[in-house]
Amino acid sequence: MRRSGNFYLLVVAALAVVVIAALAARHARITPRAGQPLVFDAYVYDGGDVTTAAPINHIFTFRNVGPTGVKLKKLRTTCACTVAAPSGSEFRSGESGTVSIRMKIGSVGINEQRVIIPTTDASATPVILKVRATYRPRAIVSSVPATPLVTGASPTHVQIVVLADTGAPVAIASLVSRTGAVSAKVVSHSAPFARGINGYYESDFDVAIAAAVPRSPVDADKLEVSFGSNAIAPLSIRIDVRGPGIAIEPSRILFVALHGSKIASQAVRVSVPTPGPIAVKHIANPFPGWLRVSETTSHSAASAQPLTLKLEIFGDPPSEGVDGVLQIEIATANGDSTLPLAVSLRWMQAAR
Repeated sequence: MRRSGNFYLLVVAALAVVVIAALAARHARITPRAGQPLVFDAYVYDGGDVTTAAPINHIFTFRNVGPTGVKLKKLRTTCACTVAAPSGSEFRSGESGTVSIRMKIGSVGINEQRVIIPTTDASATPVILKVRATYRPRAIVSSVPATPLVTGASPTHVQIVVLADTGAPVAIASLVSRTGAVSAKVVSHSAPFARGINGYYESDFDVAIAAAVPRSPVDADKLEVSFGSNAIAPLSIRIDVRGPGIAIEPSRILFVALHGSKIASQAVRVSVPTPGPIAVKHIANPFPGWLRVSETTSHSAASAQPLTLKLEIFGDPPSEGVDGVLQIEIATANGDSTLPLAVSLRWMQAAR
């Protein structure tokens, strides 16, 4: 019987410890932090696992337990992807308020941001709230190709990588050119294999993009990619298209000069294989007051000599650096095609 009594005493003691700990924890929640009179119902919100990239919204509730009123300063966040708004700017003693937080999902995995709430009381430690969520989409395009350059019929290959939460096969349902300037097809794709990151399976696609018959030898297009699953959002890839053999060198020019020194000129060469000669139709000079552009040689299909433009600095260029774009239109002899080209310019002047 004594053992039984001791056992019950131990159970009662353990329950007492649990109750005391719970009361202490509850009391801790309503005790100001480091002299901060604003006490929140919670300081961390975990949205758990989410399957969409929709923003996370949460409202924190607080109460001013201090003896005097509190005035809030501007709230700060650790990322521009997070916005926080209080229900007011001043709160009397005993008054309650809220802080609404909206956090955008940025990447697969854990997303966590902080909100810092300072007050006009310099002795009070700012309150820090945390919002987190784990983004686990069913499927996502993890690798999007940068703007590829497609020249002529020779295909340019781009890789599209898809991550899915199951090992089920993934397929590209369609590849559609928005302007008809390019054609595209899937050359190969891998079977889903375990990526080892967050439990996803990876599928790789090799897509070949070639120029169709463009309306002009220089064009821009967008390739719309759709997948055979509603879980994967469609993809849009911007593409720069050039007809066969079109070349402009250089496409970027940096002028750097010391004060008082002579500025060397720069030649720009344009090569376009056409059945006849080409000529400059129009030049849009961004700096006509101190940059001169002139045509020094003409293009002839028979000689395959490139058309050459000469860029010269004259007059009084600005003392500070500037950027601009030299736009050139090249016309064919029969006038049925115009080639828009561009050269990026930068002017810098340094002291000796």
